[in-house]
Amino acid sequence: MPDASGRAGLALIAVGVLNLVFVVVACCGVIGHLDSGYPGSSDLRDFGRLIYLGLAAGAFPIGVLIVVCGALLRTQRARLAGRIGAVAAMLPLSCGFVVGIPVGIWVLRTLDRP
Repeated sequence: MPDASGRAGLALIAVGVLNLVFVVVACCGVIGHLDSGYPGSSDLRDFGRLIYLGLAAGAFPIGVLIVVCGALLRTQRARLAGRIGAVAAMLPLSCGFVVGIPVGIWVLRTLDRP
């Protein structure tokens, strides 16, 4: 059974993977609608797609950062990386932050224990 920092690292990895899944789903959804050819395509709808792609582009590096920090914390190499990953998990850049907020708080509290 892993210790507390190992469990915290696993939780960060799970949140990071959730962010990366959001990126894949968002990009596939936008790309699927680009060539849909339905009538009534407006500039506002295109702007919404652009915003959606921008959020996905912002969530990708954050997701990778969270996974890497979780892996470093799991191997007990860097507690600072765990703190960085916990704060990054709480950033509202994707729908993963709903899970990332409680996980980030839990990881920070876990790392504060001696």
